[in-house]
Amino acid sequence: MSTPSPAEFMATKERCELTELLVIECAHCRSPLVAPPPPVTHRGPTIRASYETDCVECGDRIYEGDEITTCDDGPWIHAECTEEN
Repeated sequence: MSTPSPAEFMATKERCELTELLVIECAHCRSPLVAPPPPVTHRGPTIRASYETDCVECGDRIYEGDEITTCDDGPWIHAECTEEN
C-alpha cells in the first residue's frame, strides 16, 4: 500500500462547507461543474403568458397561453417549475 501524497492526505481530512462530508466523498466538491441551484420554492402570482420566451428554470420554451410565474421577483418560469405546486 502506497503512502498518500500530502495533498491527498489533506483532502481526506477536509470537509465540504455545504454538506459537511469529507471532500473526497462529496460530489459537490469533486465535481468540476458548479452544483445546480436549489429548486425555486417562492413564486409570484400565476398568469398566462402573452409572449413566447424561455423558462430560466427548465430551459424549455414558454408559449403564449402557458401558465407562468416569477421566481423570487426574477425572470418568468413555467408555473409547474416550482415546488409549491
